[in-house]
Order: sequence, then C-alpha cells, then structure tokens
Amino acid sequence: GTTEGLEASGYLAIYDYMDDELSRFRQEEDTEIILLLDILSCDTNFGYDFNQRWRKLDTLNGHKLKNMAELYNMYEDACKSIAADSDDKTDFLQFIFKDKARIVLETKECVASEAEVLDQHGIPKSVSTGILTRAAEERG
Repeated sequence: GTTEGLEASGYLAIYDYMDDELSRFRQEEDTEIILLLDILSCDTNFGYDFNQRWRKLDTLNGHKLKNMAELYNMYEDACKSIAADSDDKTDFLQFIFKDKARIVLETKECVASEAEVLDQHGIPKSVSTGILTRAAEERG
C-alpha cells in the first residue's frame, strides 16, 4: 500500500469528503451518510464499474435520501409496485451520487436477481434487523 495506490483506489478521497460532510452531519434528526463502497457483480448491474471509489448516494429516483431506512422503504415500494403490476409502477431505480455519477437499474431485474446475488456473495439477508425496525417506524 503506497500512497499512490491508495489515491488511485479512491480510498483517500473519503477523507476529503468527510471533512466537507461532517460539519453538516446530523443537522437534521435521523440523517445518515449513505456510501456505495463496492458493487456486487451480477447481470443486473453489468457494465457499472466505479473502480473501487467510494461514492455518497444523494437521490433515488429524484428523491433526496435521508437515511438507510428511507432507502429501504423506497426500494421495497418499487419492488411491490412491479409485483402488483400497478399503473404507477416504478420500472427503473435511478441512483444519483454526489459526484453526479448515476446507476440506473431495472426494478424487475433487481427483484429477480436479489436472492442469487445474496447467495453468490455469501450474504445471509438483504437488510439488517436494525434497518427493518427503523423502516417500519418511519412508515408509522
């Protein structure tokens, strides 16, 4: 690990970001910084490669995200809209990051590949109990 190697990986960029964000962090109750640390490869997200750079997620489908529970609720709502084949279904999930990078995924494909991705990467469940609890509280 040379400094040049760390800079190339984007690892050190998090320090610049944190200096900027920590002064504003938690000005609103229940806010969290949501970072994309890695992309778990699968057919659904084929072609997206952020070269191991950390990115702050700002919006999902144009909505500024407050925390992980809100992100989870929005994802679940999109998945349910596809399953119900409703008129106002969410066909795509568009994630926009602080640096204006974007990832656009087809919701139907996300639903179809979720179990496979979890299994392929040895992840026991898609969301923690803590986030599930907070997401339920946010729904009221």
